[in-house]
Amino acid sequence: MFRHTQRFPKHLQQSYTLKLELLAFDFQEASFIANTVRGATSQFFPNVLLDPVDHFVKEDLRIPAYVRK
Repeated sequence: MFRHTQRFPKHLQQSYTLKLELLAFDFQEASFIANTVRGATSQFFPNVLLDPVDHFVKEDLRIPAYVRK
């Protein structure tokens, strides 16, 4: 688009800078949401999948407490 020696046109600098700032903010917000969802699902699915094991250990084996690692 521009030769290496040319500068970016002044009349476009502000609008492109604003667009880049908005994109960076959107990316940061999306990353935060993704990490929040990933954290919630990483806790949810093991709890659902290991619930039968928890009941077996507590009810059938009658172990009062144990630690999942």
